[in-house]
Amino acid sequence: MNKLIDKITSSDYFLVPLLLILGIFNYGWVFYPKLGELWNAINGVVFLIIIVTAVLHGLGKYLFSK
Repeated sequence: MNKLIDKITSSDYFLVPLLLILGIFNYGWVFYPKLGELWNAINGVVFLIIIVTAVLHGLGKYLFSK
């Protein structure tokens, strides 16, 4: 499991397309502001989950690698 998480978090090939897709979807909500707000909230939650997961993974590697 650690090898999989390392591969995903260390690879730009995963993050760049994800950010491009989120940016493309974000552009489409110009005419529907409420849906845009909902989409931005979803993006925020996804971003927060990614950051928390990366921090916890790094912390776990640091604490349990010794």
